[in-house]
Amino acid sequence: MIWSNESPSDTRRFKELYDTFTDNMINNNSEQMVKISTRNNKILYLFLTNISNQVHETKTLPGSGTSYHDIVFHEIKVKRGRIKQNPRQVKLYNKAIWFDLKKDFFPNTFITHKHNDPNHL
Repeated sequence: MIWSNESPSDTRRFKELYDTFTDNMINNNSEQMVKISTRNNKILYLFLTNISNQVHETKTLPGSGTSYHDIVFHEIKVKRGRIKQNPRQVKLYNKAIWFDLKKDFFPNTFITHKHNDPNHL
């Protein structure tokens, strides 16, 4: 495959396999992002995407150690998948006016009368 213009090469052995692969690329709107040679003027690595506008840069770096292949580097814009939570209400009980709260919940008759029977009140 000649990736610079995305056309099949003339000396391919597995024609049906190449055709199926390119058909799948077209059906999925995929594009090959590595268009720079990685070894001896050939492209050996695939990086297919259907959102090519998110790929900012694709370049090769020299191979490390005894590797004959160049390293392919991609810079991609990725959105984090964190869901934004709605703000929640936090009650500050230490700032409550407890005297007024007791007065609202418990009428004066309940506080002032000393009864042993709760059903009486």
